[in-house]
Amino acid sequence: MRMRAWGVAVLFGLLVGMAAAQRGPAQPDFSGRYSFLQDGEDIQLNQSGDKVDGYITRYGTSESDKGTMLQHTFAKATLAGDKLSFTTNPVHAVWYEFNGKVGRGPAKTKAEDGYYQLVGTLIEHTQREGKDVGSRSREVTFKLFAEEAEVPKK
Repeated sequence: MRMRAWGVAVLFGLLVGMAAAQRGPAQPDFSGRYSFLQDGEDIQLNQSGDKVDGYITRYGTSESDKGTMLQHTFAKATLAGDKLSFTTNPVHAVWYEFNGKVGRGPAKTKAEDGYYQLVGTLIEHTQREGKDVGSRSREVTFKLFAEEAEVPKK
């Protein structure tokens, strides 16, 4: 009877191990604040498993909002492995689309800028007076900002 119980336990352990191996290694958490186009602007990326959301904070550039901080929330975002894409909601007739990858950068720890990077194509859409939409595409690399170390309490 003991041998049968031991055999069932070993079989169960093997099955659990095989299931874990099929899933592969756990996906890293890419959540954090990344650089954007200018100093003071950023992308906030929030990841929960394969689900991702966030927003872009940027300075306005039109006559009516020049220098004002604007926030573009993600209307749609997907993360499949290392492939990331998102489209923001329009704010003052401007919205963004990003298609690329997220992965390790040159920094050795999260205490340095660039531990993770978003590398890909950013398209800025601007609706002009009337109905015309202009688009500007560029290749970009956005770096994760360093995590601030907590100061120990005395």
